Amino acid sequence: MMEEIMERLKEPQESEDEMDITFPSDYEWRTKLYFKLLDKQKEGKMEDDTLQESSKVLHDWNIIPSKSKKVPFCAPDAARLAKKEFLIGPGPITWTVSDISKAGCLLTTPPIPTSFSDEQEMRRVYTLIYDVYRYKSILSKALEDVAFFYEHPKMKKSMSRVWLLLYDLYHRSFKKRTVRNASVAQALFAESGLQEVEEAVWSDRVKLAASVARLRIKHSALRLSQLLPYHLRDEKVSTHAKHAPVTCWVNIKKVK
Repeated sequence: MMEEIMERLKEPQESEDEMDITFPSDYEWRTKLYFKLLDKQKEGKMEDDTLQESSKVLHDWNIIPSKSKKVPFCAPDAARLAKKEFLIGPGPITWTVSDISKAGCLLTTPPIPTSFSDEQEMRRVYTLIYDVYRYKSILSKALEDVAFFYEHPKMKKSMSRVWLLLYDLYHRSFKKRTVRNASVAQALFAESGLQEVEEAVWSDRVKLAASVARLRIKHSALRLSQLLPYHLRDEKVSTHAKHAPVTCWVNIKKVK
């Protein structure tokens, strides 16, 4: 029995390295594991960065810095606001010179008989008249500010036509008409009696432009539509008039 025990003790014993036993408390093992995880994290982060750069989409708020030193890099908000189209200033002109002439005929007292070539022209003319009356309170303030009717007392009888031409002048940004439109307007306005009003409004264009700008600055408005009462700011009526059918009521007792 003793001989067997002695023989077993003489046999070579396996070391800890050969058995590959590592305890969690081993400092070297924890250090190696920490650096391995750190390397993997760095590799993963670099891959994510390359993927983001390749799939990056430039939107309005993404600003590419200028390489030129002369051009300073602007703030993202400033560039975004500059690129974004805000409703600043007058809206687009959707009427022609002929429409203004026919609207002037209808705004004359008494109205001058007017015929329309088609339904679309009639829509444009009446929509223009509707918009003029929507803005008449603002247009009147601008005219009073420059004492327009004091300088042109004859125009008081045709106040609505003054509003019409001032409204058109505002949408032209107080600039001249094109050469082609100017020649046509002179002929049409002479027939409809708008030529004198046109010349009077144009002579005070600088004062009127300054008056409109003061109104906008006073009320912090980007457009004149923001100066309107809330029940008149809705553009649905104008938009609806361009597409919806034109209807009206006729009193057959008064009309044959």
